[in-house]
This record gives sequence, structure tokens and C-alpha cells, in this order.
Amino acid sequence: MRSRLDTGRRSALPRPAALDPVRQCALVVVVYAVVVAGVTLPTPLYVTYQERWALTNLGVTLLYALYPAGVLVVVLLAGHWSDSVGRRAVVAIALACSALSGLALLASTSVALVAAARLLTGLASGFVVNAANALLVELAVPARRRLASLVSTGTNQVGIGLGAGLSGLLVQYAWAPTRLVYAGHVMALGVAALCLRLVPETLPTTGRLSLRVPSLRFPARDRAEFLAASLASFSAFALCGLLAALAPAIVREQLGHDNAALAGGAVAAVFIASGTTQFAWARLPNRRTVLGGLAALVGGLAGMTGSLHGESFPLFALSAAVGGVGVGAVFMGSLATVNARAGGQGRGRITSTYFAITFSGLILPVLGTGLAADHLSQFQATAAFATGIGAVALLSAVLLLRVSASE
Repeated sequence: MRSRLDTGRRSALPRPAALDPVRQCALVVVVYAVVVAGVTLPTPLYVTYQERWALTNLGVTLLYALYPAGVLVVVLLAGHWSDSVGRRAVVAIALACSALSGLALLASTSVALVAAARLLTGLASGFVVNAANALLVELAVPARRRLASLVSTGTNQVGIGLGAGLSGLLVQYAWAPTRLVYAGHVMALGVAALCLRLVPETLPTTGRLSLRVPSLRFPARDRAEFLAASLASFSAFALCGLLAALAPAIVREQLGHDNAALAGGAVAAVFIASGTTQFAWARLPNRRTVLGGLAALVGGLAGMTGSLHGESFPLFALSAAVGGVGVGAVFMGSLATVNARAGGQGRGRITSTYFAITFSGLILPVLGTGLAADHLSQFQATAAFATGIGAVALLSAVLLLRVSASE
């Protein structure tokens, strides 16, 4: 099934004044980070929205879940756009979606506006992750392309973390907390658009867009390892989703701190730890990287549960950072594993299946925890989440060890 939007043939975009590859890559990193920072900007404000519109915990998680839903729409239906109209054009689409999201949040006069903004944020993130990653790798000199790929994944995680951290500080200590955060982001997006103009296109364009409904599939061989890698990534993303959606409520209701800066800091800890430690994990084989990441992930989940029982914010933040180390390792190692196992013409369908499983970790467990928190205590709901996700992580580790033993 395919629908087409014919944009017509265009002449090539004017080539910007030449910059050396390092500066070009630096500009792409700035643009990338500014867009993905919008993912967690509303996080410290969720408790404000919850009080303003009498939202349940499930309602808050539904608002959050619109973001990964938007990402999935792009990954599954429009992930090929940057191959058709060029990398810069798709990054520009991401900037536009992010700006529209910021303007909607700046108004935020109703739940509907916030919901629309979250969906736009997901679309923006899906577009920029695909196109900026390709742009960054293609701009780098051949000898540095592996490093560029690591910088790309690190930028995604660190950018999301910085969004939460800066938003928490502004919400807690600046004036007009529900306005200033988004106004600043819209202005930063304007600067990012100027940066993009200085970056050359790396791919010839056809000028044609299409929406493709993918057919998902598992690899013909090594299915056990593929399933293990996908489940590992599912569990890692579930931790990120829980904190991005419910950290402010957990910090306030369970840990006794009505402080947006602390909530934003806890979210920043998991994402920044994830992004910055990937360079260390890159030296290990893929399977060992995933197993090490799963151990850190389970340790972080256990620590978070203990911190809630003891009502200790420092332990909660430390456990989030430990979990973040695991998230970075699991995502990097599992994606590399899938790429190594997905070959030939089925690669696109296999990787789409992997991403569908991975991003569902940002939706299903988080919605379940939000629903449980409306009927149980925050501690009981979070403990149940940690137990369930820990079980998935351990199942993934067992599958990987069985694969290793059979070889």
C-alpha cells in the first residue's frame, strides 16, 4: 500500500560556503541536540498539567505516549524520506515540526494542544534521528565514520537529557515556568535552522515523497538472538519512558520533594549517562555489551525500587544513572547485533521489526504503570514495573547466554 506526494523535480539546493568536515559535523550535532531536547521539555511540567486539568496518572502517561507513537509513525512509514528528498530537507521538516510543537506548548490552553504538541514532537524526533544520523556519518571523513555514528547516538540521548535538566531548572527557579521553557526552545530552533543552512547536502535528491506501509518480519536465521536483542532494547527503553513520564510524580509523591529541578535532574541522569558511556562500551563485542548493559539495567531498577522504599532521592538519582549506563549499552549492542543478523533485501523489514518492539517499550509498560498508579500507591506501581521489566531483561540475558552456549 503506498500513497505519494509528488513535490516535483527541484534544482539542487545552493551549496553553503565550505566548512571543514569537523565544523560541519559540529553544526549537525547542534541541530540534532536542539530538536531532541524538545522530547523532555514538558516532563517537569506534567504535575502542573495534571493539577490544572485534573488528569489521572494514566492520562499523563497517555500524553507522554503520543511522543513514541509519533516516532513509530515516521520510522515505519517515512523512514526512507531522507533518501528521496535529501538529508537537509528532512532535518528541516523536523525543525518545523518541533517549532509547531513548541508554539502549541507555549499556548497550552487545553489538554488537546499539549497532546498535539507531543505527537508533533514524536514526528520531529523520528525525522531528525533518521536524517541527522545519516548526515553526520556522511559528512565525516571515512576514517571517522564509526566515531560519527557513536556521536550521533550519544547526541540523541544527551540532548534528551539536557532538555529535561534545563527545563527542570527553569520551571523551578525562573518566572513564567509554563511559558519560558518553550519560548526559549523555539528561539533555539531558529538558531538551529541557521546552522542547518551552513551544512551541505550529502545525497542527490529525487524530489518525490511516499508513505510506505512496511511488512515486518523476523530474520530467517538467528531468531533467538534477534528476539533477545529486541527484548533487551524493549526493557531499556521502558526505563527511559517511565522516568520521562512519571519522574515528577514519583519525586513529589513518593520521595517527598516538590521540586521540578530534582525531577528534571533524575530524568537527565538516565539519558546523559546513556549517551556518554556508549564510547566505553564500543570497545566490547556486541553480545558482551548487551549482557553488561542488562546487568546495569537490572541493578538500576533494583536500586530505584529500594530508593522509593527508603524515600531517598540521592539513591533514586544514582540508580537512574546506573540504569542509564545499561540503556546505552543495551541499545548500542542490540542494534549492532540486529544489523549484523539482518542481511540482504530483508534488512529494512527486520530492522523495522526491531524498532517497533523497541519503541513499544516506551508505550506499553509506561501506560500500564500509569494505570496501576491510579489504583495502587506510587511505590507499588513502580515496584511492579521494575519487577516486570527486570524479568524481561533477565529473559533476554538467558536467551543470549543460550545462544552463546550453542555456538
